[in-house]
Amino acid sequence: MLKLNNQDYEVCLLDTCIISDFLENPIVFQNFLAIQIKRNFVIAISISTILELKILTERYEWFKNEFTKLPTFLIKPANLLLTDEVNSYPNFNKEKFLFYFLFNNRHLLDHLDNAKGFQDAVKYIESEKENTLHSILNLKQNFPPNSNGKYSNSNIIEFIERVIIQQLVSFNPKWAKRNIEIKTFDFSKFQSLHSQLLITFWKFYLLIDRRPKKSDVFDISIVSALPYVDIFITEKNLKNDIDQIGKKGLLFSELQAITINQIDEIIK
Repeated sequence: MLKLNNQDYEVCLLDTCIISDFLENPIVFQNFLAIQIKRNFVIAISISTILELKILTERYEWFKNEFTKLPTFLIKPANLLLTDEVNSYPNFNKEKFLFYFLFNNRHLLDHLDNAKGFQDAVKYIESEKENTLHSILNLKQNFPPNSNGKYSNSNIIEFIERVIIQQLVSFNPKWAKRNIEIKTFDFSKFQSLHSQLLITFWKFYLLIDRRPKKSDVFDISIVSALPYVDIFITEKNLKNDIDQIGKKGLLFSELQAITINQIDEIIK
């Protein structure tokens, strides 16, 4: 939920594949626009999506033409969301996720490489590509399932808490040294990490034969924002992962995750 001019708006995050689908299916895009007006939500796009779109000039130009006419903003990348969560601890501010407004701001997208903070975000995402893939594989080797070949909820929570500590120590060693006391430390305040780790777990731990691809890094980066939004339109597999996580009560219980074929459900 986002408060603008004393009014609350739901936030709808679009996965990169959905932007491409809109371009290829104008009728679906027009349907989405009509629903956006009815439900009056704002649209969120991740930095990772921008990086993927910029590789394909035609799609990026279409995106710039269409989405600067809409109530659209860029959501903060994973490193800035985590920075806010660290700085806000022991509180959690769900409204601190806005990076740049794109509405009526085509100029910003035309010169995005020069925008304050954008290059730092890009460097972080690029530098994390290989590190993230390497970490995924190492964690899988170091965290085997129970003797029955399955993971319980307590196993998943143990995995998340163990990795959150590792990530925070790496991210901000001095802060971690001051604040991390296992008995009192509140892991729930780091929801961007929770989201990334849960999706990582579902992709690479529960699916034994699943091997990571470089595109998975963008997916993991995008889902860091899920605790901050109300609606997420994505592809079928990721939507199913989110639904399963929500049913287990681990996260995403209030998130409406849908595919492009379910867009009409947004108005329900």
